[in-house]
Amino acid sequence: MASWVAIDPTGPSAFDLNWPVDVSFGRGALRNLATVIAARPERRVLLVTSPSFGARSSLLDTLARHLDGREMRVFDGIKATPDIDAVQGVIDFARASRVEAVIGMGGGSVMDAAKTAALLARTQWDLRTYLQDKPDTPHEPLHTILIPTTAGSGSEVTRWATIWDTAGKRKLSVTLPRLPHRLALLDPELTLTLPPLQTAISGADALAHAMEAYWSKNANPASDSLALAAVHRISTHLFRAQQEPMNLDHRSEMLLASLLAGLAFGQTKTAAAHAISYPLTLHFGVPHGQATGISLPTLLAFNAEAAPERMQRLCRSLDATSVPEARDRLRGLLERVGLKTRLRDLGVPRHDVPMLTAAALTSNRLPNNVRTIGPVEMERLLTELW
Repeated sequence: MASWVAIDPTGPSAFDLNWPVDVSFGRGALRNLATVIAARPERRVLLVTSPSFGARSSLLDTLARHLDGREMRVFDGIKATPDIDAVQGVIDFARASRVEAVIGMGGGSVMDAAKTAALLARTQWDLRTYLQDKPDTPHEPLHTILIPTTAGSGSEVTRWATIWDTAGKRKLSVTLPRLPHRLALLDPELTLTLPPLQTAISGADALAHAMEAYWSKNANPASDSLALAAVHRISTHLFRAQQEPMNLDHRSEMLLASLLAGLAFGQTKTAAAHAISYPLTLHFGVPHGQATGISLPTLLAFNAEAAPERMQRLCRSLDATSVPEARDRLRGLLERVGLKTRLRDLGVPRHDVPMLTAAALTSNRLPNNVRTIGPVEMERLLTELW
């Protein structure tokens, strides 16, 4: 259900909101799939998932029952940080199977691959060419249902899909210019089996989305409210969800936080933490959530110098009364869940800081940061992080 809400320009600020996704959130939400599918005309459905979920026959049997006799084709080859060739494989599979709808069930990489396949399955575009030329796509993408099994990416409600050019050491994005009726089913029961480290990595990703939405130059009152609510939930529940993995209350709060963060940065885009993260993933294989989370404490203090009043609100969402206290609380949270807060602990040599600096400066996410970061500032930030 796409909707635009225009805010009265005579008020404190003027902005537009666009959330072209229906969301069904709650314990047992996966069961709503049967009702949704029953109202749809599509007969051939592609399920995109990861090898770990593809191996769970019980889950596939459950999905098949919900599809009520429709033909389900399964592509279960999407791993973390999928490259162009991997996503092209999904597109080719969708075309060969002549599917009419796509379900993406998994983490952010799976949902991004599903969105990309839904966008290009009815075209003749090769993904590599499409990424280079970025043509208009006059067709409607395939109907898409996204079911996250991690609490981190927010991909179920964003209009972008991340694809990695591993050979060229580049992070690329597909932007979905028009979205059909899309549904996101968020069932916290699906996150109960998330391992401790993946819980931490996913949580750090959601935290980065929320904090970056808040200190983005594109922030607005709606994205602020979503972002601050997400930060508070993550700071309260991430460690508990990791320590009590079968506790549905903590898992629900983390999945809700991921959703709120996705809605927030879906309006603002991300900023410096993501610019720093991309070369860490591409050159050193650092998982995305760890790569985005590592710079958050340092960037909080850095950005506070440009926007002190705004950062005070962010501090309160972290139950802190000052920027130094918030920075320390944030660093402590990351360390408690087993994440690294120093580049050296990720295996990054000191002599590679200039390379990371140059790579981070090329990101189109960097100009969104509330405080300008040039070469001198970036090298200083990364040196401090080392």
